[in-house]
Amino acid sequence: MNETKALSTQARYYSIHHLLFRTAEIALKEAIDSPEVHRINALKAIIFSALGTEAFINALGNRTRADWNKFERNSSTI
Repeated sequence: MNETKALSTQARYYSIHHLLFRTAEIALKEAIDSPEVHRINALKAIIFSALGTEAFINALGNRTRADWNKFERNSSTI
């Protein structure tokens, strides 16, 4: 068997916000489609949207501010 080897020159940046937003989207659809568990699924959609927003802002901050970790640490004491 001939195996091809690849050299990785750059790591791909990954942020979890895509998965969190997709989970929120699914929960919202389930809330609309299932009246008997509407509140639970609506709450899931709200929570995962908030988590996705936090993850997105962290990803954006890491890419745009060199001192993001220090900035985030200092802002949590406000």
